[in-house]
Amino acid sequence: SYLRTDKVWDVVESRSDLLDPHGIWDEVSLARPDVVIHLAALVGTKDCDEVPGVAISTNVEGTFRAAHAAVAVGARIVYFSSSAIYLPPALGGDFPLKETSPISTTTRTIYGMTKLWGEQVARKYVPASDLVVLRPAMGFGGAESVSAHLETALAEALDVLPEFFYHVDPNPIADEQCHFRRQLTTKVALRQAARARGEMLK
Repeated sequence: SYLRTDKVWDVVESRSDLLDPHGIWDEVSLARPDVVIHLAALVGTKDCDEVPGVAISTNVEGTFRAAHAAVAVGARIVYFSSSAIYLPPALGGDFPLKETSPISTTTRTIYGMTKLWGEQVARKYVPASDLVVLRPAMGFGGAESVSAHLETALAEALDVLPEFFYHVDPNPIADEQCHFRRQLTTKVALRQAARARGEMLK
């Protein structure tokens, strides 16, 4: 068993649209999970700059909806923020980054701003004991390897052993559905649809 406890985890993948006021609420209310892992977002500096309104609606309002739904059923929430909230090393920020590194107040991108606002929304509505915020520098999936630190942090938050993440998924994600793969060759429509669903992990 990959679990640290006797608890058995069933994983339910959400296909709801974060822009739908009722979508995530209905799914969480029906599934009544113990933990909501909130990965869905519009990602990337370029894409968020092109459609800032969609970025704010997806990354901030969508996080509010996910947090509100999780709290309503007593679920914990793991929110994937981003290292984009930090002050860049070129402007005096830390390298390598630490959790205590300075957060940018004026030079952040639209993407970085929405991820920070997402954190603030989550902290406003979710009790501290039920919230885990991760700030990865790069998403992972497919052939990419995950850093040991991120793997350990996520395993501890979910109370599972790291081997849990290497269990073969019978329904793997197609290449064009992964956030950080084939960015330059995949049609924009396919990338945006995958991002809105938060399909990043196998």
